[in-house]
Amino acid sequence: MGRANSEQTARLTGVAIGLLLVAGASCGGDTQISGRLDRLIGDLVTVTLESGAGGFDDSTLLLDSAGRSFQTSELNASPAGKVRTLTIPEGVATGAAQLLLNAQGGDEYRIPLTISRLLFLAADDGVATAVAAPGSSLNGGRLGQVGTPLANGLVVLPGGSHLAVVASNQLQFYSISDGFARKGSAIGADDVTAIVGTKAGVVLARKDKVSFEGVDGQGKGPYTVKGLVAVAADREGNRALALSACDTNNDNTADSDCLTLIDLSGATPASETVLDATPSATVVAMSPDGATAVVGDGSTLYGVSFGAGSPVVGQLGWANAQVVAIDATVAEGRAIYIVADAAGRRLQLVGFSNSTKLGSVACSESTLTDTPRAVHFGRSPEVYVLTDKQLLSIAQPWTTRTNNQCPPIAVAPVAGTPTVANKFVGLAVQR
Repeated sequence: MGRANSEQTARLTGVAIGLLLVAGASCGGDTQISGRLDRLIGDLVTVTLESGAGGFDDSTLLLDSAGRSFQTSELNASPAGKVRTLTIPEGVATGAAQLLLNAQGGDEYRIPLTISRLLFLAADDGVATAVAAPGSSLNGGRLGQVGTPLANGLVVLPGGSHLAVVASNQLQFYSISDGFARKGSAIGADDVTAIVGTKAGVVLARKDKVSFEGVDGQGKGPYTVKGLVAVAADREGNRALALSACDTNNDNTADSDCLTLIDLSGATPASETVLDATPSATVVAMSPDGATAVVGDGSTLYGVSFGAGSPVVGQLGWANAQVVAIDATVAEGRAIYIVADAAGRRLQLVGFSNSTKLGSVACSESTLTDTPRAVHFGRSPEVYVLTDKQLLSIAQPWTTRTNNQCPPIAVAPVAGTPTVANKFVGLAVQR
């Protein structure tokens, strides 16, 4: 570790919750530290070496409170020079973190940060609120009226820097790290029934059509899917998956549940897979890499694997369930799905073995006191559950079997959740 020249100064600038942040640090010497160091997932950080010879070298490292390190490529850090820009990525643990930068002269700069993430709620009266996730120090507070929200009509885009909301028949993007400023003009959404976030925008389910709308104002589609029920997409926005009540007999009557895989680049024709002979499925989710998907159909879960050949379909029963929500993440090197059952007020995790067989994750079923309406992963494997009146958190959604018994899974209300006059209708989460 080199000793910092007392004449050198590093400055950190950026915006979080609408406030200008200024800070800096180095190893040794008298480098100044000033301003707030609280940061949100998705924040763009700029560090400027204001004086002294040379600039930063190519190395950048972020160490989080869980002991995980994030390298230059994961931080999307800029090349060597006097100014270093980087983004706080998804997956960074909340709490204390250190940003390490090296100057070309050998000095090392250690900048202490505090990482937070937000949970976004929409109520049926149109009020949106940002709530601090457990362990976070920043709280967005009441965001105000967004209009009449679509049920489950708000999503945080992968990366964490943008929020998309469908309300009062319009789609609007908001910049989370810029004080929730509107990003671009509102887009007409009078026929939108579902929304799913991707890295660069959102995939929308409209009446018999799937379309993509980008934060940059660029769109793709629409792609026609008759009998469209729900939609899913991979993280990168390369492919969308449409669930439909389809007509396999060509008699203008829906007779089956089908999945249509759509290449959003347009390079590959859409392909359809028939799941069953009764059009009753209601919800679908896709793994972040787009390799698998899970469909909820009452008390049946369909697991679908996409490979070089035809999709492989399997199924898993869940007695007396009415599946209402599914979300996907990656944990311990594989895709897992959290599934919510409204009939029994239950949650469980499912995943694929050998990439094709769908099965339950041992000791992952939990029972709630209220009916779940939405379920989302936070920083893996954290889970957040929305009911009509509550926002709940599950830090560890599975337990370890002891004496042939599964210990109960701890479910807790999220502190700071506002009181709602009638009910909550939407939840979005920074991961």
